[in-house]
Amino acid sequence: MPQTIPSYRRPLNPSQIQLLQTFYKFRFTTSQLIATSQHKQSRVIQSRLQILLDQEYIGRNYDNSYRIKGKPATYYLLPRGIQYLRGQTYTSAQVLKAINNDKTASEQFIDHCLHIFAAYLAFKRLYPDVFKFFSKSELVKRSGLPKPLPDAIVSRNVAAIGVSTDYFLDSYEPATAYLVNRKRFRQYIEYAENADTLPTILLICETTALQGKLLRLANRGLDNSYVSLKF
Repeated sequence: MPQTIPSYRRPLNPSQIQLLQTFYKFRFTTSQLIATSQHKQSRVIQSRLQILLDQEYIGRNYDNSYRIKGKPATYYLLPRGIQYLRGQTYTSAQVLKAINNDKTASEQFIDHCLHIFAAYLAFKRLYPDVFKFFSKSELVKRSGLPKPLPDAIVSRNVAAIGVSTDYFLDSYEPATAYLVNRKRFRQYIEYAENADTLPTILLICETTALQGKLLRLANRGLDNSYVSLKF
């Protein structure tokens, strides 16, 4: 009679590998974000995540503070999951080294990563098959990009006359300091002054008030430059 292989020793199946790829792309996620991305029911995704938890490929953030705030559990890669990804050609040793510290990531950084995943889902919903979405983890191996890297690059699948082909996307939260945002816009303007082609910079903002502040800040930076960069 064949023996049953314990779940913690079973090889990864394609759906589990897909989940690990999602963690590499976005660093942190929730079961609902994955369910929306894969068009699956939440209970199916929760079951798959639980298996990866039991096998110690991933970890979970969830305590009383999450419960009180009504926040969903967030998930991240553990060393065993990182070790699997280390053997994949699409991953970067630099990114995996950074991911190794995600167990102690701040709540602000976790929320930022979740915002990027949500932006990705919005593009998939609003512009199906129009754009490719490359997260910061996927951009590390590219040359000729501004430093630090944007949160994502959104590239149009088919070039269209009169519109941008590439969009640099950054997510902004109200807690981010004014000086940090000003420095970021200066970096984009300096990059554009030496670039052959100009991307459009997409600012993803949590509030309309923040949107207004950032656009005013960007325009002040452009007033002192000759580039026609669009924010």
